Amino acid sequence: MHAKKLGFLLSMALVASAILATRIQEVDVPIWQRFADANRVNPLTLHLQGEFVESNLGTAREPDGSFTLRMIADCSTCLCRTAC
Repeated sequence: MHAKKLGFLLSMALVASAILATRIQEVDVPIWQRFADANRVNPLTLHLQGEFVESNLGTAREPDGSFTLRMIADCSTCLCRTAC
């Protein structure tokens, strides 16, 4: 009887470990990213604050007559692939 309970507890611990191991991308990775580097840019929230707010994107004429283009883009194909 005691061996049966021990086997059940070990199997439940194994199942719980397997479930937690599959959730690492949702739980552990964001926590490590939050504390790892304060200057890290989160591409999912880049458009919510700062220079790249959606209303600031596009071209703007500066007071000196020059133009400024603000855009969010993926890596250019003319650059080396290792730079991306």
